[in-house]
Amino acid sequence: MSFSINHYPIECKFSDLSRTCSFFDNDINQKEVMIPGVSDKFDYFILYKIFNNYNFEITPKNIKDLALIGSYMHIYVLEDLEGYSKVQQRTNSSINAQFKVLYNDETTMSFMKCQELILDCNSDNLEEISYYLESYVLDISCREMVKMIYNGIFTKKCSNILAMIELIFTLEEMTNLKFMKEFCEYSLNEVNAQIAKGKYDKKIQEGFFIIRFLYNEGFISLNEIESKFLYSIHPLLADLITESYAMYRIGIYKDFEENYYTTKANNWEVHKLLIKDIANPFPLCINIKHDKVNEIVNDPYFDTKKLIRSAYECCSIVNNECTVIEYAAFYGAYNCFKCLLNTQNKLPSTLIYYACAGGNQQIFTLCLKLQLPMKGSLEGAIKYHNHEIMEYLIENYQFENISFKPKEKIVGLCLRYQNYSALFYICNLYPSLLSNILIESTRINNTTLTLWALKLYYSSRRTEIINKQIGGFCPLVYAAKYLNHRIVKTLLEEKEILSNQLCGQNDVLLHFFILKHLSYYVAKILLMMIVGIFTVSKHFYFQQM
Repeated sequence: MSFSINHYPIECKFSDLSRTCSFFDNDINQKEVMIPGVSDKFDYFILYKIFNNYNFEITPKNIKDLALIGSYMHIYVLEDLEGYSKVQQRTNSSINAQFKVLYNDETTMSFMKCQELILDCNSDNLEEISYYLESYVLDISCREMVKMIYNGIFTKKCSNILAMIELIFTLEEMTNLKFMKEFCEYSLNEVNAQIAKGKYDKKIQEGFFIIRFLYNEGFISLNEIESKFLYSIHPLLADLITESYAMYRIGIYKDFEENYYTTKANNWEVHKLLIKDIANPFPLCINIKHDKVNEIVNDPYFDTKKLIRSAYECCSIVNNECTVIEYAAFYGAYNCFKCLLNTQNKLPSTLIYYACAGGNQQIFTLCLKLQLPMKGSLEGAIKYHNHEIMEYLIENYQFENISFKPKEKIVGLCLRYQNYSALFYICNLYPSLLSNILIESTRINNTTLTLWALKLYYSSRRTEIINKQIGGFCPLVYAAKYLNHRIVKTLLEEKEILSNQLCGQNDVLLHFFILKHLSYYVAKILLMMIVGIFTVSKHFYFQQM
């Protein structure tokens, strides 16, 4: 078949073209395709390679144009460009898993540098931060950068939402990649997953504040919100979806429940103003956040043992009936914290967790002098990226005394909270933990880190590690669950993969993945490897061909 793109002639077989893009599905006779906005310096020969199924390379020079063309023509291999990275499958220069030079590795350095830049970003340095981040898009992908930005809002206690949205727009303009679309989808899915698990103390407040902000700015629609949260609505969205059937979870937020009917009968203006403040409106909480020690002493609720949940508290960690002194520790209110210490007969056993999460060095030092139980301190420092506190804990305490989790599960914690500095620091100290990065990175669909982990040389344990299961699934099935064709293809080409693990309870998931989301080539590999799946699937498979 012959056609041209912006007057550049391209020859390819129609069968190859139909497997490459869907642009011509409705009009196979279209001979001239004009795509506005493509750079004059773009090398169209790369499109010839794509349409003829040859190898091609995405570089900083062509990524912006390829993103534009891929989106316009629905080119399958470019539709996932947001998840692209330069990290390739296992090479001749494989990394030894017993090394202690993680900080010299290009991929790990990129993750840590991106994390550092995003957490440092504010309205004053936005242009400078964006300039440096652009060079890392190909190293860690747009998709992973979006996750870092989302978690950066969580880490900064929602104080930087506006700066992060500006950063997303700037990166989108620089690369033509769909940063905002990725961010909106990730935000909705992340919160929905927390609700499904009943995790109201893990990022739920931050997530709904982000969603509300995106709605107010016109980035997501009411239909998108309703489709996700129709039966488990949060009070932050209550003025948008007011039907009673959508309000059944409000009982856990007493401040909203008490005012709900009054608010509904009048108007929602006060409610909207409280949302914009992004803070718990309870006077005691406001005074603590501003470290007004004289005000809290005169507050009638000063001796309150536990704070009730608030619909307007921006941080989930202190919206789970924590104590007043824990609230002060988390928000770094040093003067209030010292005052509260003098009034407490018994300190809560989890106080160190809030102190490490808050990151205030003076409060942390006071807690050490009090010789409090240290359990959970490591988790608090990792979740909120307080690296100096984390290092101090690991260097001065036995691991089992500072963590609720066994050492092997810390890798997953670091990845879920996008703390790559902590991840690689801990793996440097305990090289055996490197073996958990593969399974944990597939669990959170981190393509770049999974490909990096596959480069590690695991010696005789490689078969065990590639087929390791957590939660009943191995890396291959997690990749299928996320419809990640790149990782599925890569794992299937591993000689250590065990085919018999896939002929059981997970067959249905893999069947669906094969039939709907894989190329012919990848499906053929899987079907040739697994006779059991081929027997069940062949009729449906060939119907799809």
